[in-house]
Amino acid sequence: MKSKLILSISLIIFCLNHLKAQQPNWSEGIIIFADGYIAYGLIGKESNAIQCQFKSSLNNQVFIHKTTDLKAYAYINGAIYRKIDIDSSQAIFAKELVKGKISLYQNQDHFFAQNTTNNKLKELKPASDFKSDLAELMQDCYFKNIKRRVRKTSLSKISLIRTVNHYNSICTNLTTKDSTRLANRVSFMKSSRFELSGGLALANINFRARPYLSEATYNTPVIYSFGAFYEYLLPRSPISFKLGVVYNTNQFYDMASEVSLSNGGSVQNEMTLDVQYLTVPISVKYTFNAQKRVSPFAEIGAGIYSLQNFTSTRRQESIVNGVIITDNPLFITDDTPIKNTSIGWQLGIGTHLKIYQRLEGILKIQISQGGGFISDASFLNIQILGGVRF
Repeated sequence: MKSKLILSISLIIFCLNHLKAQQPNWSEGIIIFADGYIAYGLIGKESNAIQCQFKSSLNNQVFIHKTTDLKAYAYINGAIYRKIDIDSSQAIFAKELVKGKISLYQNQDHFFAQNTTNNKLKELKPASDFKSDLAELMQDCYFKNIKRRVRKTSLSKISLIRTVNHYNSICTNLTTKDSTRLANRVSFMKSSRFELSGGLALANINFRARPYLSEATYNTPVIYSFGAFYEYLLPRSPISFKLGVVYNTNQFYDMASEVSLSNGGSVQNEMTLDVQYLTVPISVKYTFNAQKRVSPFAEIGAGIYSLQNFTSTRRQESIVNGVIITDNPLFITDDTPIKNTSIGWQLGIGTHLKIYQRLEGILKIQISQGGGFISDASFLNIQILGGVRF
């Protein structure tokens, strides 16, 4: 009978204390100190991202603990607020939404994701490409189904929780070998860009000692160029390297001055060159404000030019005694050697314009010069190019 009375009194005291703890200003909880020590008591409603109000009971002294004191604080049967380091000089208490290989935290309308394997933390912000940040944290397990889930993720609590839980359910027990292989693949793709471009050019070709024309300059208003490029971005650097292949086709046309004949007539030579060639450009590129929507760039490099087709024709008009005599066009078959390859340089400036995620538009002005495909010849191109990078 005595033991029953003691038990009843204990239950009454416990209930009274529990009811007191439910007062609006305080809730039951625990705090975890930096050294791992755990204390049970009451947590005040004024606790926030930078401090935690704590006391052992309703009548005890209130202690204010900062992020330098605690690892975390938590409400019994409620939310957990863990210390996260935003940078080397700033730490906050953030609400833990998901705990796992990737943990997800929230502070008001700000979200943070952390890979607990390497402790890398990313703030997921609308101004940045938060999907790329998620992909970087998940690179050790970036399978197709994870990639699809990340692409569909929106910057909302429900969507982020779903994505992180999806990753944790698949990737928590991933082997080290698989992690390394996938990390290398994602790192390569994150640093890689592919470009398709095309454009027009004003061109000029000069050569000397050509048959029929002692010295000539061939001009055309149009060169058509179509190219594909691979670009490798150095990590955390504005510098990148480009390698590509460009197909160029053009026709150069010019007419020589009239030559007087001894019989009182004159001869006029009309020359046409049809040229198709491939360019293999190799360049170094510097991008300004790469994270902005509009990011200007400058590049310098060299080009290897490979001749695909070279056709030279001549049409001659003779005026004798007032009569115009026109020859049929003739292919030039002189002994001038044709060079299948030549080397030149190129300079370019332009800008990127972000369209959607990795997709960008490109506009570029480029000057290039190279040796001609015949002796003592050279050409100069001023190009306007447009394209896309992804």
